[in-house]
Formats: sequence, structure tokens, C-alpha cells
Amino acid sequence: MTNADSRGKLPAFVMLAGTLISLSGLTWDIDWHLDVGPDSFFTLPHLFIYSGGAIAGLTSLVMVLRATAAQRNGQDPDPTVGGRAFKVLGVFAAPIGYLVGGIAAASFLLYGLYDEWWHGLYGFDVTVASPPHQGWLTSICVTMIGTAIVFAAAREHRWGRWGFMVAIAAFGQYASIQSGALADLNLGATIDWPTLTWLAIPLVCVLLGSQVVPRGGAIGTGLLTLVLSLATWSFASWAVGWYADLQHLALRDFVELGFPIDMVLIPAIVFVFGGIVELLLRW
Repeated sequence: MTNADSRGKLPAFVMLAGTLISLSGLTWDIDWHLDVGPDSFFTLPHLFIYSGGAIAGLTSLVMVLRATAAQRNGQDPDPTVGGRAFKVLGVFAAPIGYLVGGIAAASFLLYGLYDEWWHGLYGFDVTVASPPHQGWLTSICVTMIGTAIVFAAAREHRWGRWGFMVAIAAFGQYASIQSGALADLNLGATIDWPTLTWLAIPLVCVLLGSQVVPRGGAIGTGLLTLVLSLATWSFASWAVGWYADLQHLALRDFVELGFPIDMVLIPAIVFVFGGIVELLLRW
């Protein structure tokens, strides 16, 4: 492993871990709303969501400061560590992946403060489509895009290729959930846009994976989309029951805890689509 490789690998995976923690918190929070009911701002699922964003944001800040220090010492920032560096405010040298992820993470935390104020003003949220929720959902999606850029910059390494596929698979799942949240809004459209985008976004991610990782990128992204969905929704189903017992809260009468098979139907379709794309590319 080269020095550049070792310098870029650890922060990239720490940033990816932050986004996956946020994704796990989101699926847990959604399952909680469905199985238990509305809640306040200060809950354990929310802690997962916000701590993941904080991890990604702090990692981005450290990498920007490190690239800036290297440039001031007369060294050119390595473009494989976070991507090409851009001058920001005439002072900082910011690798593009960490710049995108860091700005998004900062806006995410600001939307978190907005969400806390919203809860204090209106009480419990009855829908995930509230303005602060849409704000921080979008912010995390952009953080995931920044994470994908970081790994794409290191795609000459095996860990970069795998990390990229995990990042865009996570983005596809997260962005689909965000689009599904818009189903709570009455848009007056004859087309079911939330369901359409829930399917379309992961399919586009598979196509993107096939371009950045020419060999195995399509089926790898499709497989990771399915694996992430299985892992996060299984965790959410278990965590809801555990957290409800911990707080001595009852589940809704119609709820039967178990594996949410309906949440992995579309990821299964995405996996099959990835296999088809991979075969067509190798034809």
C-alpha cells in the first residue's frame, strides 16, 4: 500500500461509515413512525441520523485542513485523495469530494436546528415531508454524493471501487426514501412520481456504477443495493421493538414485528437489472 493510498483510505471509509449510520437511523426512524407513532426531536433514531452527518462533516473538515496545510508547505494535494482540490475563499485547498460532503453536512446540521425549532413550535411531526425533514434529507443525499466522489477519485484501487459502489447504493436507497416522503404531499399529479422515482433512482445508480467501475460495477451496485436494504430494514425492525420495550411504549395494534419484505422488493428488481446490464456490457 502506497503512502497516498493509506492517506486516502481511512478518511474515505470513516466518511462512508457516517453516511451509513445516518441511513440506518433513517430506516429506524421511518419504522418507528409506522409501528409506534410520532415522536419528539430527542430520540435514539434521530441521534443516529445526526451523528452520522456529524462524522461525515468532521471528516471532510479535517481533510480540507490537511490539504490546505500540504499546499502551504509547497506540496500539491493528491487528486486521488478526495478528488481535485479547489481554492475556497482564497484560503483553503478543498478536495472536491470533501468540499461537497462537508458543505452538505454543515447544512444538514443547520436543518437539524431548524427541525428542533419546528418540533418546539408544532410538537410531534405527523409526516416526514415537513420542511426541515426535506432539508436534512436532501443534505444527507448530497453528503453521500460527496462520499461517492471521494471513492471515485481512488477508483484505481480496489477499495476505491468497492467504496464507490457502496456509496452510490446507499445514495440510491436514501434518495428513494426521500422521494417517497413526498407522497405525503398532494401534488395533484396523475403520475405516481414517488413510486416512479423510488425505482428509477437506484436503477440510475446501477448505470452510474457500470460507468465508473467498468467490470462488475453494474451487478456490484445492484447487489450492494439489495444487501444494504436487507441490512438496514432488518436492523430497523429489530431496533423498533427493542426501543419500544426500553421506553415502555406499545406498538400499534396492527403491527407485527418481522422482516419487512415489501421494503426489499424494489432492491431485488435493482439487483436483477444490474445483472442484466452487466451481461449486456460483456456481450
